[in-house]
Amino acid sequence: AQKDTVAKLVQARPVTIYSLSLDAIASPCIDLTVHCSGGTYIRSIARDLGQALGPGACLAALKRTKSGDVNLGDCVPLQDFMESEAIEGKFEDVLLNAQDLMPMPKIEVGAEIIKKILRGQIFEIPASEHAKLPDAEHAQDESYVYVTESGTDKCVCIGVRKKTTPSLIKPEVVLVTNQ
Repeated sequence: AQKDTVAKLVQARPVTIYSLSLDAIASPCIDLTVHCSGGTYIRSIARDLGQALGPGACLAALKRTKSGDVNLGDCVPLQDFMESEAIEGKFEDVLLNAQDLMPMPKIEVGAEIIKKILRGQIFEIPASEHAKLPDAEHAQDESYVYVTESGTDKCVCIGVRKKTTPSLIKPEVVLVTNQ
């Protein structure tokens, strides 16, 4: 939070709470475990519980134990990874494929578009790749697209496609450094 600013509440939207369990009480704190759908703001749950109980509430700590198909137990602390022998080998041998973690449509692009991606420029989806993407009419306001180099599985970038400009992709995370 910045000095002299008022926090803006996020607009309510539908989410699913699959389970909420009370794990511990150590007044004035409580420990909860929440299993919820993507897009759920846990801080909002804390705020709402505090309002319902009367005194108000805030989050003292938050730990994500699962995201998609990846559990906390499957992860390695960054420091451990940096000190391991894996750093001396190929990252590809120890890192998960981004598309396995976040299933999303995949398109292939050639060298000219890769040059635009390297400059962070918005690019037009090649005509041959349009069929691989959901129809813009049924797409979300913004959706992610996995962009690979033509003829390979080498990820060039994760791009954002907006419903208002469905034939364009804006590079969001660029994963190549030269071409």
